[in-house]
Amino acid sequence: MKKILVLFTFLLALNMNAQKESAKAEFKDNTITSLVFTVDSVEELETIDWKDVKDIFKNNNEQDSIKLGYRVRFNETKKHDHEFKHSFEVKGKAGDIDGSIKIAKKVIKVISNI
Repeated sequence: MKKILVLFTFLLALNMNAQKESAKAEFKDNTITSLVFTVDSVEELETIDWKDVKDIFKNNNEQDSIKLGYRVRFNETKKHDHEFKHSFEVKGKAGDIDGSIKIAKKVIKVISNI
């Protein structure tokens, strides 16, 4: 009985030492490389909050390639060869998000006048 108690105590001590190292979790920032809006009318594109768009890409490195895309669906019920009435993409670097937003605003202005 004495041997069993000593053996049990020895194994318990080894088990406690083995559990000293704790698990470590490592979190990394995610980078967003593409943002595409799909809307039913051009007027919906004019309501985009550009500050939010800029905030979406704020965690990216300046050299990361990004893409802003916009699609306007057909509102008519008849069938078309394409699913979208208008669609365009603006590609650039995350460090020049202001330039990409400026181009996107110009394209939205042009298609709203069509």
